[in-house]
Amino acid sequence: MNKFLFTLSIVFIYAMHTDCAAQWQLTGNNNATNTSLLGTTNAIDLKLATKNATRLTIDTNGRIGIGTTSPLNILTVKGAGSTPANLWANAGAPLFVGFGENTVGNADFILGMGSPAYNSRPVFIGRKSRGTLANPNVVANNDFLMSFLSSGFDGTAFQNPAAIDFFVDGTPSAGNVPARISFVTGSNSSTRAERLKIGNTGDFSFNGSQLTLSKSSGDVAIGSGNLLVAKNSFLQGKVGVNGDTLFSTALTVNANNLLSGITVNNLTDGLALYANKAGRNQGLYIVKESKTSVAACIVGESTGTSPGIEGYSKSNTAVYGQSDSGYGVHGLSFNSIGIYGETTNPTSYAGYFNGDVFSTGTFTSSDARLKENIQDVDNALKTLSMLQPKTYTFKSDGSYSALHLPSGFHYGLLAQDLEKSFPSLVKETEVFIKDINKNIREDKGVVAGKKINYKAVNYIEFIPLMIKGLQELTLENDLLKKANEQLTRNADEFKLQTNNTINDLQQQINSLKELITGKNTYSSNFGSQQRGYESTLQSNAELGQNIPNPPINKSTKISYNLPGRSSNGEIIITDINGIKVKQFLITQGRGVLTVNTTELASGTYSYTLFANGKRVATKQLIITSN
Repeated sequence: MNKFLFTLSIVFIYAMHTDCAAQWQLTGNNNATNTSLLGTTNAIDLKLATKNATRLTIDTNGRIGIGTTSPLNILTVKGAGSTPANLWANAGAPLFVGFGENTVGNADFILGMGSPAYNSRPVFIGRKSRGTLANPNVVANNDFLMSFLSSGFDGTAFQNPAAIDFFVDGTPSAGNVPARISFVTGSNSSTRAERLKIGNTGDFSFNGSQLTLSKSSGDVAIGSGNLLVAKNSFLQGKVGVNGDTLFSTALTVNANNLLSGITVNNLTDGLALYANKAGRNQGLYIVKESKTSVAACIVGESTGTSPGIEGYSKSNTAVYGQSDSGYGVHGLSFNSIGIYGETTNPTSYAGYFNGDVFSTGTFTSSDARLKENIQDVDNALKTLSMLQPKTYTFKSDGSYSALHLPSGFHYGLLAQDLEKSFPSLVKETEVFIKDINKNIREDKGVVAGKKINYKAVNYIEFIPLMIKGLQELTLENDLLKKANEQLTRNADEFKLQTNNTINDLQQQINSLKELITGKNTYSSNFGSQQRGYESTLQSNAELGQNIPNPPINKSTKISYNLPGRSSNGEIIITDINGIKVKQFLITQGRGVLTVNTTELASGTYSYTLFANGKRVATKQLIITSN
């Protein structure tokens, strides 16, 4: 500053009045004193000029202007361009204001230095203390030390949207003032916010929507290699966390006993982890090398009602499990279904097992509420009799070896024969059988295997057909048995009637003899014979057990036999309290009564056959549900 003022003093010599030339000489002055004065003593600015143009102005307020006659502050330096408005420096009393216009570089501030010493360089220093210039005091934590502030004109005023601030970052001590650097951005001084902070220990804090690190070549390492972003001709775009990168992966996470690989905390509705995969290799491949750990490679845990793990594939297996010695897939649930399989394709299967299947219990949906168009099965025995059971062994060579079909001797039906009589029990099947001898990792992610087509049979639905056939066979057998019994009874009855006729004739002969001899007992013997005849009628009447019992489809059938000598007969149904609920009149001979049980509540009933008003027999009828 002293050199600057001295230079100004020399320049003033050229602007002095001729009467001053005697006091200020170009060769120097030896008569100057502490009270000597170069300038004006009235309210007139002091101006220095060269080539008849004003170059420097000191106004009456002591403000110095270089390149301008209207300085705005203590020192105003102006390059080419128009005269600055006052709004360019309207805050406080700045020490220095520089202006430039039009051409790039006209407002540059350049500090230059040339030196062979390595630590010699231009230095821009901003110093801050508490106290005063005369008596500085120690700064405190979070005190501003200095700032670089950018400002832009919005058409009305200048706004200050961005700055680089320097703060005290801790408690100062002798020889130490910890500091941090803060980068703030916004649209004005009110919206400015800290985006990046570097603490005194090197801690890095970023507060923004995106962080981009760009380097033309080489690696970008953060935290001594804890995060390494590689960018060179071999590893361009590779990222390594807690260690180096791998050539074949974009992101390499190097975990250890203390650090898990990747943890994603996501408490919103967004996806915690999303990957869009193209090409041949797997979307997710995890290798667990421990030989003793029983923990799973992949665990999906859901605390709500959603699935723990869900697999989806448009053209192949959604979830595939393979094990060399343990379970390929293990499903366990304490309160719901262990493994649930579903398909919306009626020609496919919700579950397919390539090999024998074992179950400790099996249930099949058969609730009437799930069914419609319910009809009775007729002529099941006739249709079943057309089937041709076979004995056979399964093929195990060629492509059929992949099916792992059961070995040994078997009994069954040929699907091609069965579908002629029961087409709904046969299904065309196409399955993809994976080649377990091909390693997915070695085969570049392609699942090796083949498609096999064959016909499958639903043996479960043979059970109701066999039940119906058994019922029809049983009914035929019962009818044949009853017919045989009837033939036997008819023979016995004919024999009895023949014997009775012979006895009657003999009795009549005896009576005639008695009439001749005077001993008439015909009337009393005839009455006894009539009572015996009525007893015979009752003993020959029959009542069969209803079939089925309990009734099926709200109907049951009761067989009976009422001999021709009976004048009338009826079947009466009573409840457990002996109250009559139904009554049916029956005709003479053998017949079957069909009883509609719709109006009967669940419970135990009795039905009785009466012949000529006499009770013949009683059976039980059980109603379970209508």
